[in-house]
Amino acid sequence: MTNVFYLDIGQNMGPQYFLPIFLPTIFILTLGQFAAGEKIFTRKLFPNLLTGLAWAVTFPLLYTWTYNKPWFMSLICYDFIIGTAIFLLLTALEVLLIKKISALILTLLTFFCWLIPFIQCVYYCLYWHCLSPASLMALYLTNWKESLDFIQANLGIIPTLIIFAIIFILLIFNYKSHKKFAEKIFSTKQKISAFVVLICSVAAIIFYLPQTSIAGLWKTVTDYAAETQKYSAGHAERFSNLQIDSTNHPHGTIIFVIGESASRTYMHAFNKNFPFENTPWLESKMPSDEKISEPVENFFVKIDEDFQQTADNTPNFEKVAGNFIIFNHAYSSWSQTVPVLQRVLTEQSQYNDKEFFNAISIIDVAKKSGYKTYWFSNQGRYGEYDSATTLVAKTADFSEWTDDTYDFSDKNDIVLLDFLKNLNPAENNFVVLHLMGSHIYYNHRYPKIFKKWTTADGTGMATSAA
Repeated sequence: MTNVFYLDIGQNMGPQYFLPIFLPTIFILTLGQFAAGEKIFTRKLFPNLLTGLAWAVTFPLLYTWTYNKPWFMSLICYDFIIGTAIFLLLTALEVLLIKKISALILTLLTFFCWLIPFIQCVYYCLYWHCLSPASLMALYLTNWKESLDFIQANLGIIPTLIIFAIIFILLIFNYKSHKKFAEKIFSTKQKISAFVVLICSVAAIIFYLPQTSIAGLWKTVTDYAAETQKYSAGHAERFSNLQIDSTNHPHGTIIFVIGESASRTYMHAFNKNFPFENTPWLESKMPSDEKISEPVENFFVKIDEDFQQTADNTPNFEKVAGNFIIFNHAYSSWSQTVPVLQRVLTEQSQYNDKEFFNAISIIDVAKKSGYKTYWFSNQGRYGEYDSATTLVAKTADFSEWTDDTYDFSDKNDIVLLDFLKNLNPAENNFVVLHLMGSHIYYNHRYPKIFKKWTTADGTGMATSAA
């Protein structure tokens, strides 16, 4: 069975990794088989076996299908060990647990063990791509409200219900299998063997789990999160050392708006073939030759060409209509919110080696230039730790969130305007308005009175009652 799996991903068994654990694994599997009084490939042990196999093969297989090249053999070895250990752990527990409750406990434990492989499979079915550090970062920074929006947008209600129905059927099947196994009577020797298997399995899981493929990717994400915390530790010293000449800076109030998840491909001002005239104010500020006409599907072929023009010192912006400046060749520096904002808000960029936690921010520069700084956000705080964005936001003189929790706000972005009433127009103010922007669903981000377009059936652009 294992050989079939490795044939599928185009690799041999990696003897330098697997031979050292071959005999101990065979011995523990034989001992577990004796303790259970069942062959490994039987219906009674099938839920345990399927759970172990899911841990052993899911990430290496999905990685190979995604990139058409094999995953690291050293990590596959650890995945194989953990999968085997989980199978043996569940089997040993079935022998040792009190019979009246063992079926229920094992069903719940099996379901818990299935969660990580299941999430990987669902993600692959949605995007035809295995989990990566970037996608895990999105999971790490998410919360239950955004998760519900994500499920609704990418799966829909009916497919989601079907998935839950399948899970329910599997749970019933697992429960019946465990219940049938619980009817067996075990000898003292079998129980002692099961206890030995249990101890060995737990030890293997504790030692090898942090070295598995998915755990390694998750560590990359958590290490990144830990690095962002260094930003606060050295901020006072960086700010003290910052020297700014503020004599020629403009007086008054500067408002910096961060709008999220927006693409100029879907703005009529930049793409006249987009079917909705959704940017009338922006278009009123643009000369006619700046209103780009191009099919949506051909938009990204111009990225390399535009980047080369910029690299050759072609102006990246045009000043029109007085002080209004249009940036012609502006592209996102990353594919996700937090890494983008790190580079937008600080001197870190993809062109230098500056680390985020050593970088000066736009808030620092504004404060040193004599502005009173404000950060007003409709974004929430992205999870249970201060994200890079929040770390910068907290350095402002005043920072407030529309819903000061760790969830995404469900309020319309227009609520941020209420914060502006607290400004003193006689002072020099630097204000950041952080919008929810075009996040799923973008038509939930504006008041109902602004609803303008609907799909043919009248449902596609319906606004929420938020």
